[in-house]
Formats: sequence, structure tokens, C-alpha cells
Amino acid sequence: MKNLITITTLLVALTFTSCQNCKDCQSTTTVNLNIEYFTLDATTNQYVITSTQSYSYSGQGTIGSTDSFSSDTLNPIVLADSFSPILTQELCDQELKDSDNSSVNYEFMTGDTINGLFKYTWTENWDCQ
Repeated sequence: MKNLITITTLLVALTFTSCQNCKDCQSTTTVNLNIEYFTLDATTNQYVITSTQSYSYSGQGTIGSTDSFSSDTLNPIVLADSFSPILTQELCDQELKDSDNSSVNYEFMTGDTINGLFKYTWTENWDCQ
């Protein structure tokens, strides 16, 4: 009987301790996109930048994956479509330590010199409660 009480007490203590290692975290993300368009210089036979476009968006959420980034110049660019709908995540242990009240920066490039080079940079700011 004494062993049963000791085991039960230990399990309750472990459960309570593990619950304290988690927090609900929200991310606010700022995304910047610079698109560079090129033409072939007839004199040097090198591509040169002829024009650029810049877009920016900030809001709650995270970037789900770089698959949501587009290099299709025929469609309008809507950076908000790249955000994950998950606004709050429960993070625990090492993941919580890595994210709690921190800022993470990312870069991603796609495209080419013919259709345009798409350069994405984004910052996720995490606030855990």
C-alpha cells in the first residue's frame, strides 16, 4: 500500500511539473518581398536589373511553409495568403525555450532572371504567456 501511494504521488508530481513547462505562444510575422526583373544587356551579354517591385505585410500568424510563396507574375501578389491560420500554439520544453519572447529571421528566394527573382525575408516575433 505504501508503494502505491508513493507511485501515485510521484505520477501526480510529474504530471504537474510537465504542465508547468508549456505556454501558449502567439506569433506576429512581418514579410517583405522584393522582386527584381532583368534584361540581357546586348553589349556585355550579362543580365542587368531593369526594375524592382516591393511588397510588405505584417500580421498575426506564422509562415506555414515556403510552398505558399509564389513566383507567378501573372497572379496578383497577396502576402497575407502565405500566413498559417494557426494564431496560438502550445510550446513545451526546448521548443518553448527556443521561441519564448524571441525573434526568428528567415530568407527565401525563388524565380529566375527571365520571369523575375523573388526575394522573401520574414521575421517571426513570439510572445508566450
